[in-house]
Amino acid sequence: MQSDNSDMDVASIIGLVLGFGSIIVAAEVSHANMALLYEKYEAFILVFGGTLGAAFLSFPLETCLFSLREGFTIVLFEKKIAYDELIDRFAHFADVARRDGLLVLEHQLESVADPSMRRAIEMLIDGQSADVIRAVLETETDVAVARMRDTEAFFASLGGFSPTLGIIGTVLGLISMLGKLGALTESGNIAGSIGGETAAAFIATFLGVFFANLLWLPISAKVRSRISTVELERELITEAILMLAAGNSPTIIRQKLQAYVVLSRPRRQKDEQDKGPITAAAPQAT
Repeated sequence: MQSDNSDMDVASIIGLVLGFGSIIVAAEVSHANMALLYEKYEAFILVFGGTLGAAFLSFPLETCLFSLREGFTIVLFEKKIAYDELIDRFAHFADVARRDGLLVLEHQLESVADPSMRRAIEMLIDGQSADVIRAVLETETDVAVARMRDTEAFFASLGGFSPTLGIIGTVLGLISMLGKLGALTESGNIAGSIGGETAAAFIATFLGVFFANLLWLPISAKVRSRISTVELERELITEAILMLAAGNSPTIIRQKLQAYVVLSRPRRQKDEQDKGPITAAAPQAT
């Protein structure tokens, strides 16, 4: 069975604790009135609901629902791929195929957990050409990556909309405050009242920037990182299946796949650098 484990992502947990903890500590040190966050819950409704509403306007419903489920799954659970075990599995398949023929691999299918890998081996057993198998595997990879890129774009758009909705909330709060100026003139502490109303108005801006930079954009970045992992895994499997079809020996397969993994990692890091950091600009839906 392919070792493809999903464990709790420790880095995400550390990031959440550090991010939220830093804000709480800073608020305590500066004696900020955090009770306003609970009292002005309408700001949360505007920022959170408005941001999701803008994103749902920008993307198809299926993409929105899939992205929400996929994004939070990716950020909470780390996908661990045991490359050495995967390479050993293909070396074993090559040994069996050279000794007893490709048809015997049918008895090995029950131990293959990856559906795409299982279909490729079935096509190999059925006598499909290497070009056909490559085309099928590359198409499946392109589809999977495209859906993940939709998820990345969805959360990047949330990160772009959130601060804007925060500003809208602040403007509404200031409008409300100015509308109360007449009543405030009858009180004995006009400056204090205006200060409190202004502080409450800026709660929406705080929430907008908070959600963008500690939730939406980090999730988008995490999805982009996962895309690189998936592409590397799928490329390795494709290369291994094609070498199996060509009748390569277990030793050759092991050596080539080990070199392939070593050479692919620097290329993947270069791709990440070329893409650059995610910005808070909301992408246009197509």
